[in-house]
Amino acid sequence: MQEILVAFERKIENYSGKFQVVVECMQDMGNTKARLLYEANLPENFRRPQTDQAVEFFIRDKYEKKKYYDKNAIAITNVSKIFVSIAN
Repeated sequence: MQEILVAFERKIENYSGKFQVVVECMQDMGNTKARLLYEANLPENFRRPQTDQAVEFFIRDKYEKKKYYDKNAIAITNVSKIFVSIAN
């Protein structure tokens, strides 16, 4: 969940009205479910980024581009729509 919040920190001012909705969705989803969905296709040997810039790129790949997303999952579609609407 911390990874998600880091990505939103820079945009909180622009999305203050939607931020509470996102936080509630993240809490409902939980980190385990989010990782199963958004990291489903993460390579086995993947090392988590350590620098701020690398973390930002990883988060954008993970949530905005859905690079590692489980495209077969349909259980959490509403949360995905919220992330997409906030990213735009």
